[in-house]
Amino acid sequence: IGTATGLPAGVSASFSNSTITISGTPTESGVFNYTIPVNSECQGITATGTITLYTNCYDWISTNSTNWNSSSNWLQGEVPPADSRIQINPIATANLSLDQDRKIESLNLNQRGIKVVLGNNDLTINGVIEGENLTSYIRTNSNGSISTTLNNGATKKFPVGQADYNPVTITNYNTTADSISVRVKDSVLLEAYSGTLVNTVNVQRTWFIKKNNPNTLGVDFVYEWDTTNQSGFMPGYYLNHFEGSNWEIADFNNYGQIVKNGSRVSLSLFGYQGGFSPFTFGDSPSSPLPVELLDFTAEIKNRTVDLTWQTASEHNNDFFTVERSSDGFNFEPIAYVDGAGNSTTLLNYSEVDLQPLDGVSYYRLKQTDFDGAFEYSDIRVVSSAADAQVLIYPNPSKGSIQISASAPITNIKLVAGDGKILEEHPSLNGLKLELTSGIYHLQYVYNEKAYSKKIVIVH
Repeated sequence: IGTATGLPAGVSASFSNSTITISGTPTESGVFNYTIPVNSECQGITATGTITLYTNCYDWISTNSTNWNSSSNWLQGEVPPADSRIQINPIATANLSLDQDRKIESLNLNQRGIKVVLGNNDLTINGVIEGENLTSYIRTNSNGSISTTLNNGATKKFPVGQADYNPVTITNYNTTADSISVRVKDSVLLEAYSGTLVNTVNVQRTWFIKKNNPNTLGVDFVYEWDTTNQSGFMPGYYLNHFEGSNWEIADFNNYGQIVKNGSRVSLSLFGYQGGFSPFTFGDSPSSPLPVELLDFTAEIKNRTVDLTWQTASEHNNDFFTVERSSDGFNFEPIAYVDGAGNSTTLLNYSEVDLQPLDGVSYYRLKQTDFDGAFEYSDIRVVSSAADAQVLIYPNPSKGSIQISASAPITNIKLVAGDGKILEEHPSLNGLKLELTSGIYHLQYVYNEKAYSKKIVIVH
């Protein structure tokens, strides 16, 4: 072997069994372009290459403690200074928790199943973030965020998650570099940062994304989540943006491809030029937060029926319609009540049916948005007849029967058309039945008298 040139100090080259070996302990850092000539009897060859050496590299090795500020948790025996290059060593089994705001040059999670836990501390990463996967990510379990600077045309994945992995990838098209911070929360709240939980169908994740400079030329997003993060089946996904007082559908329609890999969902959005604040996804193109109805009651008082309801939130709510039915199937409107439009506080509503039907009356609410979209509440049942102690609804039914009573009843029996007793219950306790087609009788005792009511099931 000839004289090697270009190797860093402390490193040398050797040749044996047709193999060149470069070894040693480098004492300097930088980029080194080396040349190694190899002489032979037939023909000489020259090996060339590049070696890049970094300074300030620190390995997390803890198997127990999560304390960043403990020197024994680092392979180098000291706590990394600012702008260090951090990597998770293969022997580590404990998560790495920030003890204060930290600034590092790069982070390699090495796909070791370790989380970097932020708490209320911010982590600024100047350079590369790599080695992330479903179990190796930056856990934003409180108010701490990960931040970095994105130049024009640069793309960066922010590998964040709380209970599980919900990263977002951002590409910056604005002409000036910008500092961008990201954290994610495992819920959606009415006021984004506070308030009650939103229980409508959506992705139960809130991405808090901040950007310092105006978003004139826009950014691309790629959001990722698991279908188990959704509060129900979602036929579509629509970006929702918190505008300071209300959630709004983002003024944006350039959605890219939805990629599903097993239970994982990845959704791209191109050229978003809106504001930066909390984001989530709903299943409606018109509203992420329809009226959240907390309660709806119907109560008979002196031959009239008091109807009351309460909402926890309203979004684009135009009006309510109170509807009534004699059979639980065919409803007609009896009153209209204006909605509040948009609200994130508790609101109470009431209406009175001055002329309820004789016998049993069924009531429901129809809530209508400004765009005409609507939804119905559950049905409430009352009776104005003294002998109607038990209410069976709907009846006739397609199979599902609910039973309620205006006073305690006992010795409840479900009897088939041939007289066979199918079920027996000592008391009502919100009894619900699932029945096949046919004629049945509900027998019960009230005030020491026996009663029977017919149930008709038609599929």
